[in-house]
Amino acid sequence: MSYNEKKQHVAVMRRRYAGMTTKKARSRVLDGFCELTGLSRKHAIRTLRKRKTGSKKHE
Repeated sequence: MSYNEKKQHVAVMRRRYAGMTTKKARSRVLDGFCELTGLSRKHAIRTLRKRKTGSKKHE
């Protein structure tokens, strides 16, 4: 997967993950994402919940 493909896939999965209303549904989406990307579950959760604009730390 190229960088742009990964970025596009994360955007699609982020919308799908955000649209899930039950914990069981989010878990299934997360399992598939982890399997495809090889990320740990915790890292995948942080990736999928991250804001697009990025938050700045205290300056």
